[in-house]
Amino acid sequence: MPLDIVFGEWLPDLPKYRNPGLVEAKNVVSHVGSYQSFPNMSVFSTALTARCQGSIAEQDDDGNVHVYAGDATKLYRFVDTTATDASVAGGYTVASDDMWEFVKFRNKVYATQIGNVIQNIEMGATAFSNLVTSTLVPRARHFDFVRDFMVIGNTEESGTRFPARVRWSALDDPTDFDEDVATQSDFQDLEGAGGWVQKVVGGEYGVIVQERAITRMTYAGTPLIFQFDKVIDGIGAWAANSVVKFGRFIFFIADESIRMFDGSETHNIGNNKVDRTFFADVDASLKHRIVGAHDPQRKLIAWIYPTSNSVADNPDKILLYDYGDNRFTYADLDTEFIFRGLSQGYTMETLDNVNTNLDLITPSLDSRQWTGGDVLLSGFDTSHRWNNFTGSALDATLETGEMQVFPGHRAYVSEVRSLVDGAGATTTIQVATRNRQIDTESFGSASSLNSDGIHPVEADGRYHRFRMNITGSFTDAIGLEAEATPSGQI
Repeated sequence: MPLDIVFGEWLPDLPKYRNPGLVEAKNVVSHVGSYQSFPNMSVFSTALTARCQGSIAEQDDDGNVHVYAGDATKLYRFVDTTATDASVAGGYTVASDDMWEFVKFRNKVYATQIGNVIQNIEMGATAFSNLVTSTLVPRARHFDFVRDFMVIGNTEESGTRFPARVRWSALDDPTDFDEDVATQSDFQDLEGAGGWVQKVVGGEYGVIVQERAITRMTYAGTPLIFQFDKVIDGIGAWAANSVVKFGRFIFFIADESIRMFDGSETHNIGNNKVDRTFFADVDASLKHRIVGAHDPQRKLIAWIYPTSNSVADNPDKILLYDYGDNRFTYADLDTEFIFRGLSQGYTMETLDNVNTNLDLITPSLDSRQWTGGDVLLSGFDTSHRWNNFTGSALDATLETGEMQVFPGHRAYVSEVRSLVDGAGATTTIQVATRNRQIDTESFGSASSLNSDGIHPVEADGRYHRFRMNITGSFTDAIGLEAEATPSGQI
């Protein structure tokens, strides 16, 4: 009897038996009825002096790409592929459980971290400088721009911490935080049990994400300046750096689920899918090392996170959410940080790789093609080097749920065909069997593809599960076909 299995959604929270999807989807991404390979990191730069604790890639008014990063003592700008110190004199002091946050506004990049005063740099300049010149010089864990105001959250002011405070600068002047009706600079302490401000998300209106609440911040003009409306109570971001904005949506990891906020309400996108698996896997004591980023090329929200097996507390897995398919997968990969990157532009030296005669290069050198700017997923490896996720395909594993091929009977499976599109892929198949649910399943040896397009196997039992291992790049892993016959009752 032929058995046709199409790979379904990764559903590790459900029982293995009669699981309608997959119980394993490692180093792949979902793709409209199939799965595609997920790439390794590819080194692009020299190393920072220590672990990356924040990074940003942005374009200036001329379309040139600028990349900045920070570690425990320095802020950097990248000159081509070289990490170059761009710190203020004396550097910085950043705790191991803290991160730098970066924001671009107009033609400047700003950086904040609770242990240091807010920094800024004109894109194209060589060094950061202290931003605030007012009498009050607040520090902040989080910030963004709401309309023309810099809004900071979870602040330190004159040596006192205000973790539930939101403060905003003078209108169109982020250097001034002195409270003044004329400049419209002021602050708001968020009442209730919402806890620490975990993220400030800017735009035409602000969204303040706390540990257990989400508040909308709307410009109202004088004398109120901003109106604060709590739209979600009891749900917020458990991991501050998990918050990722994409369009009007905000994705984050709450204390019991993986969620998406649409501006009005939250949706549990991990329920009965991956929530239980993720929280059993993550090392909760290292939640400050969870970092999220948007990968628009693959339509993914990616979260790196550390497990109990992580080395030096570095994240060792990446949870991948395809918001187009509403499906999850994951990758096994050690990282320090991830962010939405941009491809670099060409220099006069690298243009030689295109053509050594500049007069023959098309399009003209005025074209945006040569300034870079293609959006891609980037990160820092555990050697503190900037990488892009453009390397060779990681070894993939896809594993079906457990099934009875012939209810009431054992089944003998003799051959399997792997439905994988990709000339560069090498595929093997393993089959697990058991006769009772209380038994431990046993996978057979990996069977390679023969010249007839078949993976020969010998698997006899009441319950069967199929594992596909793929090495190399592939376009689509769709499923498998198996040949099975009844082999008796038990």
